[in-house]
Amino acid sequence: MDVPLKVLVENIMKGTVIDVFYLIREKEHIHKSEILQKFVEYDDDPACKTTKYRLPMDIAIAKLEGANLVSSYQDGRAERYVLTDYGRSAETLLSQLLDENPAVLHGSKIITKLGA
Repeated sequence: MDVPLKVLVENIMKGTVIDVFYLIREKEHIHKSEILQKFVEYDDDPACKTTKYRLPMDIAIAKLEGANLVSSYQDGRAERYVLTDYGRSAETLLSQLLDENPAVLHGSKIITKLGA
């Protein structure tokens, strides 16, 4: 059974998942460590460490990979992340979702601060 892309976007694009999707969209071929650094950069706590976001980021990436919106490849010892064609198609649907229901940003650490 095929799940429509709109249903996937509505079900998984919340909070940290939206932030990770946004970061991958903004910088194709991004490393996990760069994603973690962005979360720390936008955290209100100046003493924040990357370990605070490691698990939520891993869960967000797993959801995005499971929905086939992003894919990864090995680059030395690190993985890099890119949007798939399916992920690029989801961008428009995500914009519509944010217009219709801004509450999906609840839990977002980055997009809410950027006003994106």
